[in-house]
Parts: sequence; C-alpha cells; structure tokens
Amino acid sequence: MRQFLDEWHEGAKTELGTTAWTNYGQIIRRNIQPYLGAKRLTDLSPLDVKRWHGKLLEGGRKDGGPLYAASVKHAHRILHRAFADAVRWNLIVVNPASGVRAPRVSRKR
Repeated sequence: MRQFLDEWHEGAKTELGTTAWTNYGQIIRRNIQPYLGAKRLTDLSPLDVKRWHGKLLEGGRKDGGPLYAASVKHAHRILHRAFADAVRWNLIVVNPASGVRAPRVSRKR
C-alpha cells in the first residue's frame, strides 16, 4: 500500500491543484500510511477500511486525540479515489472503500 499510495500521489500531481496535491500528501502520510501502509494492496478489505476509520476516530490526531469525523471522511474520499484508480489500472478487482460508508459528520446549527 505504501508504495502504491506514493506512486498514486505523485501521478495525481497533474490532476490536482498545488494546494490540493500538497494536502493529499499530508493526509496520506499522516492518516493513511501509518495504518494501512504495511498491508498489501490486494489484501485490503472493506473491514480493514472500517477498522481504519475507528482508529482515526479514536486517536488519529498528532497528539493522539480523536480525529474529527469530517477529517476522517476527507481521508476516506482520498483513499476511495486512489482505490478507484487501482481498479481502473487492473491492480485490484474491487474498491474496498466502496463497501464502507464514511463517518457521518454532524452539522452545526
């Protein structure tokens, strides 16, 4: 996963604006790779993605505190996009993030 995400992020440079590309890289390095980077791309399941959500929600911040649901949802969207490209490139058959709903973000009134 780590190698795939690094290569995917580098390739996304031509598709994203500079700020978005930089933010994607930070989220990949801080919120995705530490939890999923050691797994093989082909071995990831929707359950792994769901567990990853839980870990981020429990203690995904730099200081070990819980990460906001909106931040987890954003990381989920980035991972889903990377997996969608992996499916398109025939690296995996199914997008494991498609089988999992991103955390619900409560709206402020």
